[in-house]
Amino acid sequence: MANHSPKAVSPVWHSDVPGMLGCALALPAVCILTGLLLPVLGAIRQADAWNLFVAALALAVTGVLLLGYARWPLYRQKRFFSFGSRLLDAPHRRCYRVAYVLIIAAILLLLTVLAKLRRESQPDSTTTGLFPSAKECLAFNPM
Repeated sequence: MANHSPKAVSPVWHSDVPGMLGCALALPAVCILTGLLLPVLGAIRQADAWNLFVAALALAVTGVLLLGYARWPLYRQKRFFSFGSRLLDAPHRRCYRVAYVLIIAAILLLLTVLAKLRRESQPDSTTTGLFPSAKECLAFNPM
């Protein structure tokens, strides 16, 4: 048997350089992701409830179908009640995780639809609480 020595690792990777690189790249990555997400959030705010509902429904159906595909090997082994993705191979585990991301996105969109419909159903935006606004108090004339 040959004596195998461990792989030589550059001394740079045993220093603080990887941590500093991570810190230096984290802020630009957050800025880029924020720049990509803000226009999407603005479009969601301007969209009507029906379009958001259709998008949420499409995401949910896609997520459920992908979840069924990801769990298909477990169903073939007659393992219907197993939790998590630890029993799946790598490609099906990736599909499993993407499916849950799609389902969570659909739930968030449906909550957005609910909030939008509740806001639109309020009769008047000037009275938001139990007490009248200052404008209503000044306009009140008992005589």
